[in-house]
Amino acid sequence: MKIILTTLSTPLFIAVFCLFLFSCRNLSDMRDSEIVCIPVIITDVSSDDLGRVIVFSQSSEEENLIFIKDFFTHSTTQHEMKQKIDQYISFLMPLIKKEVLIKYYINSVGDRVIISIKE
Repeated sequence: MKIILTTLSTPLFIAVFCLFLFSCRNLSDMRDSEIVCIPVIITDVSSDDLGRVIVFSQSSEEENLIFIKDFFTHSTTQHEMKQKIDQYISFLMPLIKKEVLIKYYINSVGDRVIISIKE
């Protein structure tokens, strides 16, 4: 009986452990597509209380697109995150109403995550 319980508990333990590790991952960091680079015109920039900068833009086909730059990490303090967000918004403000190239990927929750922006 002890051998049967040991045999059954090991795979069960491994399965539970794997599920635990997967649940600890930030799903918004998981890349779900290839990297894309497109020209857009930035129309507005904002931030939210989740540590993200939101870039509103319009493509050449006049499609409204929203991009996200995430600054939240478990090791960053609230103050450090706010400084990084403010610096990034300061970088983006002069680019409003200008055409830029945004390199991004779509994560597993459907956000367009910014890798880089070039004028």
